[in-house]
Amino acid sequence: AQGIGTHRLEAARVGAAGPARAAMAPAEDAGEKKQAANALPLNFGKRLAHTDKIVRNKGFKSLKCWLQKNRDLERLDYMKLWKGLYFGMWMSDKRPVQQELSVNIALLINEIPAEKQAMWLDTFWETMAEAYENLDKHRIGKYMLFLRIVIAEAFKVLRERGWKREDMREFARIFTGSNSAGANVHSVGLLLQFAQVMWAELTPQLAEGPEVAPDVLMEFIEPFLELSAKSWNTAVVKYINEHILRKATGDLAKEIASRAVAAATRQRIGSENRKVLRETAAALGVQGADAEALAAAEEDAANEQPRFKEIVVVSGSHKRVIKRKVKPRKLGKKVAGLAPGDASPGTDAKASGGQAIPSFMLPEPAVKEEAQGKARISKSSARPKRKAQGDAKPKEQPLTEKQVAGRAAKVQKRKRKERAAKEAGTKIVKKKAGGKPAKKKRHIAGR
Repeated sequence: AQGIGTHRLEAARVGAAGPARAAMAPAEDAGEKKQAANALPLNFGKRLAHTDKIVRNKGFKSLKCWLQKNRDLERLDYMKLWKGLYFGMWMSDKRPVQQELSVNIALLINEIPAEKQAMWLDTFWETMAEAYENLDKHRIGKYMLFLRIVIAEAFKVLRERGWKREDMREFARIFTGSNSAGANVHSVGLLLQFAQVMWAELTPQLAEGPEVAPDVLMEFIEPFLELSAKSWNTAVVKYINEHILRKATGDLAKEIASRAVAAATRQRIGSENRKVLRETAAALGVQGADAEALAAAEEDAANEQPRFKEIVVVSGSHKRVIKRKVKPRKLGKKVAGLAPGDASPGTDAKASGGQAIPSFMLPEPAVKEEAQGKARISKSSARPKRKAQGDAKPKEQPLTEKQVAGRAAKVQKRKRKERAAKEAGTKIVKKKAGGKPAKKKRHIAGR
C-alpha cells in the first residue's frame, strides 16, 4: 500500500480536463480590484459545505478560479478557506466522492504562490490539529485518506522545488507541530498518522529525483529526532522511532544513528526517551566512537538507581502490578572540623552514609521563647472540663437598681392589663411554652 496518496494524485492528473472557467469578472476601477482581492466572498463556505454534491462542485470550481486571480492573501484568509474545505469533506459520502474531493483539495497548493505554499500547508495542519481529536469512528477513515493525499502532494512540491534546505526545515516544523509549548504537540493522533505514512509517500518522490544528499534529508528528520528526545508522550516517542528513524537506509541511517547516540548521552533527558534512542541507535548499527559512547551510556543506565519500584497487589484471583516512585536517600553534609568517620553526639554515622552531622542546638533565649510559645498554644487549644454531677450551683449575683426597676415596671404593666380585661369581661390567654403565642379569645360574660 505504499504511495497511495501519490497514486491517487497521478490518476487525477491524467484524467484532468482543460482549464477551469473564471468565476469573477475583473473590476473596472483599480481601487475596486484591490478591494475585491482583499475581501473573501461570503458564499464560499456555504457552497463548499452544502449537502448537494453539484453545489459543492460549483463552489470548488469558483474557489479555484478565485485563488488563481487573488494571490496576495494573508494567513487569516487561508484559515477561512480551509474551514470551508474541511466541512466540504465532512459532507462528502461514498469512497469515490471522498477520494475525488481529497485529490482536488490537495492540488490547490499548486495555485498558491511559491512563497506562500508553506503558509497554506501550515493553515491546513492547524485546521486538522484542532478537529482531528474530535472526529468520530464514522468519519476518521476519510480524513485519514484526505491527510495522506495532502502529505503526498506536499512531498511532490518539495521535489519540484529542488529539495531546498530551508523548505525541508519549514515543512518539518509544520508536521511536528512545534510551537511555544516546546516538546508538546497540539494533536497526538495527527502526528502518529503522519509517522505511519511518511516513508510510504516520501519514497516515490525520492525515486523520481533529483537525488537528495543525506545531510539535506537530515534537515527534515532532525525535528522529529529532537521531539523524540524531549517529548513526554510515550506513544509519540515510540511511533517516531519505529516508523521514521528506524526505517532509514544507507548513509541516512548512519547519520541518524550518530545523532541518536548524541541525544541519548545528554544529561537532561527522560529515562524512557534515552532507552528508546539507544535501541534505535543499536538497530541502525552504530560503529566506531558512537558505539563506544552508546556502550558507556548503557553502562551508566545499568548502574543508575531505579526511580520506581514494582508492587504486586493480589485481590482474590486477580493480580496487578503497581509502579511506585522511590524517594532517593538523603546523605548528610560534611562539617568542617570533623572527619568523615566522626559522628557528633546523638547522630548515627552509619545512617548518614559515613558523614558526620552535628546535633542541632538552639541558643538559650530561643529555647525559652519556644517553650513559652508551646505553652500558649496548649492553653488556647485546651478543652474546658465538664462539671461533675454533684457540684454545687454557683451563687446568684444580687440585682442592680436598674434590673429591679425593670422588673417592677413589667409587674405593673401586667396588672393593668388584667384589670382592663376584667372590666371588659374578657380573659387573657397566656403563651404556650415552646410554641407559637396563642391568640386572644374574647369571652362574653354570661355564656
